[in-house]
Amino acid sequence: MSGKMQSVAVAGGGIVAWSAAAALRRRLPMLDVVVISSTPPPNALADRCANTLPSIVEFHADLGLSDEDTIIRAQSGMRLGTRFIGWSEGVEDYVHAYGSYGAAVGGIPFNQLWLREGQPSAYDCYSLSAELGRLVRFAGGGSAEAQIGYGLRLTIDRYHELMRAYALHLGATEHPGEVVDVELREDGFVDAARLSDGAQVQADLFVDCAGPEAAIRSRVDDAFELWSKWLLCDRVDTKAGGEESLLDEVVAKPSGWSSTYARAY
Repeated sequence: MSGKMQSVAVAGGGIVAWSAAAALRRRLPMLDVVVISSTPPPNALADRCANTLPSIVEFHADLGLSDEDTIIRAQSGMRLGTRFIGWSEGVEDYVHAYGSYGAAVGGIPFNQLWLREGQPSAYDCYSLSAELGRLVRFAGGGSAEAQIGYGLRLTIDRYHELMRAYALHLGATEHPGEVVDVELREDGFVDAARLSDGAQVQADLFVDCAGPEAAIRSRVDDAFELWSKWLLCDRVDTKAGGEESLLDEVVAKPSGWSSTYARAY
């Protein structure tokens, strides 16, 4: 490509693709952004992962989306952290909470004070987020010393509708179809994507959000770094909690773990 970048094509029709399109249009409104939308395949876990970290709140703020948009209208639940059960023999369950733990005194970090005093009580007792999670209560913000962090539990279809509508509102366009072939330039970069309806999409930059099969990225080269020897657990066991909760639960088992995600709206 020579000259200024003017166009971007995003492959994929799931949450990841529409989030990328919205971010591009929000921050680089001079770009023409087209989403080559297709149904996410079953193994596209990023498009089906309902649990999010607190960083998603910052992402929404950067896009210009409010809590009314992402929580109320999209029917998202709140997540204050994760309760770990049975992970260390003889040690009580503990909560990994989103937010601050304790407060510094005289410039000394709280964790050092806690260790110096001989760990007088469980570390998560000093987290407002953890305590609120146990009580199934929520309060936004918190003080400068006791910050409450939270992630979201997404209702996938409603959140997908929100991100698609917002990306289109920001000026992205949509071309439904599956990528069936890719044309490369002499320098190895992508020149155009050919779709199942016979259309060709050209752009200065292609962003592949189409799932693990990587319909566009896989045509550039076959380089792949295998991590399986470090990832010994090769399946996931999750289920929705039966009672309202602001904490996910992860239970250790002899051959891995199972998780129950929070249900609180």
